[in-house]
Amino acid sequence: MHLLIDISHHGFGHLGQTAPVIARLSRQLPGLSLTFRTTVPRRHIASRLPVRFNHVAKATDIGVIMNSLLEVDRGATANAYAAVHVNWQAAVDACARETEVLAPDLVLSNASYLALAGAARAGIPCLGYGSLNWVDIYRFYCIQDRRAPLILDQMMAAYASASTFLTITPHLPMAWLPGTRQFGPVAQIVRDRRAEILARLGLGPSVRLVLVAFGGMPLPIDCSAWPTLPGSHFLTPRDWCIPGDGFTSIDRMDLPFEDLLRSCDAVISKPGYGIVVEAACNGTPLIYVPRHDWPEQDILINWLEDHGVARRIPADRLIEGDLGAPLDDIMAAPVSSEPRPTGISEAARYLHTCLAGDQADLPDQSSCLPRRVAHASA
Repeated sequence: MHLLIDISHHGFGHLGQTAPVIARLSRQLPGLSLTFRTTVPRRHIASRLPVRFNHVAKATDIGVIMNSLLEVDRGATANAYAAVHVNWQAAVDACARETEVLAPDLVLSNASYLALAGAARAGIPCLGYGSLNWVDIYRFYCIQDRRAPLILDQMMAAYASASTFLTITPHLPMAWLPGTRQFGPVAQIVRDRRAEILARLGLGPSVRLVLVAFGGMPLPIDCSAWPTLPGSHFLTPRDWCIPGDGFTSIDRMDLPFEDLLRSCDAVISKPGYGIVVEAACNGTPLIYVPRHDWPEQDILINWLEDHGVARRIPADRLIEGDLGAPLDDIMAAPVSSEPRPTGISEAARYLHTCLAGDQADLPDQSSCLPRRVAHASA
């Protein structure tokens, strides 16, 4: 069996919420062939998924165009979607041909609607998956654009061409989308390697480890300008200035990201699905820089406040390195019980059933069956 997984590269969160499910599925179906179609770097996929896979470095969706890490360029985003949809049928036909060449038995898309439309056009079973869809994101930012009504109609029809959209907790409401199926949270739970990390860095057991991670999106920070914070050591993105004492590049650690997250005393990030749910499920407090115009943010933060520990800081406070008080505060907060990432086994079981062709548990999902139908050109 061959599974094509289409992953949005709007940060690394889409991969983060997909990789644990695919890892579980690969153990259930040892002969499963995997192809990732995404501009997420192959190295990063391999760091989250230690199984063999093919990689097609191509994007089939736009996401949103960013002015900065925290600000969406609404005009550029509207124009980018319009450029695709002005020749929408040609785009679907091209994606269908590319998908046919890859010859998957099933397409899983997080969360490209073009990938779903292309698979449906080629007669290949397809499923949507994830915590968001680009219809709701596009509507939020671009609804005032004169081209929006036609584009939204085409986007919604593309999502509806999937047999099912698998949502994972927490997620955007998708009442407009037929055939959704809800699963629990998805996050990697790994062993605590704090003692090992401290030893490798030559640090004592009382040092506070702080992970700084922004999901593959650049944030121009010069942490050499930060004030000294005794007793704390920061693991930061490689493109930040690393002055030496008190800072280490994440890349130098050569450890899986989820191991670092589990092992640190706190994490500083923007609120995206992957970091929010993994922080909660691993019991790691999260200090977040708010994205004031991101429609998924409140859903994620409300869920995290019910299941973990979170504190908000403004972006300028992070840029200045004014982190002592927030870290003291969050480290003193009581940790609630860590939620279980039940969505991994639930989604993997569903995909296993689809690929194996046993529809006993899925009486209304016959289109999941790994079978070919005639190519449709309409």
